[in-house]
Amino acid sequence: MTVYDRFAILLQVKIAIVKSGSLFKLVVLLRSDRYGDLDMPTAIRRNYDSIDVAKFVLSIFVVVIHIHPFEAYTVFLRPVLRTAVPLFFLISSYFFFVRHKDLPTLDDRVAHLEKYVSRNLKLYLFWMIVLLVPTIKYRQWFANGFFNGVCLWFRAFFTDSTFIASWFIMAAVIATIIITISSRYISNKVLLLFSLAPFCICCLLCNYRNTAFTQAHMGSIMSTGINFTSYWVALFWVVTGKILAEKSFENSFSQRGLLLLSALGLTVLYAEQALVTSRGWAVADDCYFALPLLCIPVFLLLLSCDIQVGCARFLRSASTVTFCLHATLQYVLRDCFGCNASSNMMLIIVLMSSWGLTYLILKLERMPNLCWLKYSH
Repeated sequence: MTVYDRFAILLQVKIAIVKSGSLFKLVVLLRSDRYGDLDMPTAIRRNYDSIDVAKFVLSIFVVVIHIHPFEAYTVFLRPVLRTAVPLFFLISSYFFFVRHKDLPTLDDRVAHLEKYVSRNLKLYLFWMIVLLVPTIKYRQWFANGFFNGVCLWFRAFFTDSTFIASWFIMAAVIATIIITISSRYISNKVLLLFSLAPFCICCLLCNYRNTAFTQAHMGSIMSTGINFTSYWVALFWVVTGKILAEKSFENSFSQRGLLLLSALGLTVLYAEQALVTSRGWAVADDCYFALPLLCIPVFLLLLSCDIQVGCARFLRSASTVTFCLHATLQYVLRDCFGCNASSNMMLIIVLMSSWGLTYLILKLERMPNLCWLKYSH
């Protein structure tokens, strides 16, 4: 932290004390500086470095999903790895709505939503531009003409991925917009009920696609336009995050109780995987019916952990950079440069490259002419 930054903080503290005379606001200001994220309401959260650690680990899960190391252990790893995206959705939704619910006016809530959308679009556009050339080469959208390529790009921007694995960002944004607007007119219970329908369809399209029921109703299912790598699957998790934020479930269960619920959810998840695998029903493993039973108590357990990590900012930034970069980096190394490294070695190369780039970005973005690098995370 520079001398200028410290002076700015002291000035903010002085103004806060003069205006309000409130020691509470003084504490909020000081802790918001320590964490560096003013979008998270520090007054209610103590310390959520546990979330930053979790995001870092989950980003590694996502890399493992796409690179496929440890093939001999795939059957044991895949169900746990698939908790990554739901937990990312829960984290994003929870911290959006925990702030959103306390805003007093409609104008404040609209401004907060606009800020959330703007921040994520800047992140998306940063990586879309940086990864533009390999993305065009990988997607081959312009093979049948420029206009056709633009149309495919536009559709992928909203309902799929442009650069590889980018679908999560737009899915979170679109689902959050839908749920935020809908919640003005519809209760959380009704929203949760409605969101269960696309979630179940996504499960049918993944792990249960080869069942007699799904095959018999495939025409009807496909006519819905639901895709399990789009905002459809995000709706359920965003609603769940909203309910957890607004009902304050964080302190409703003991850590022991949450551990037991997590263990139960993990058992059910592996039982579901054993069933699906033994019957040959799956064509993909992105969505399991049992994931909520594991992800929700695990998320609440993370919220209940009050730990402090000195490198929390790096972990938080590295999780985002790794998520956005890893799949395209693997494609460039393998298909463009002919790298024949094993999957295990590729995992190490991608992770080390992503973390090294994160460290470099955090250093360079302090320079006035390179402050735009902050949009990368």
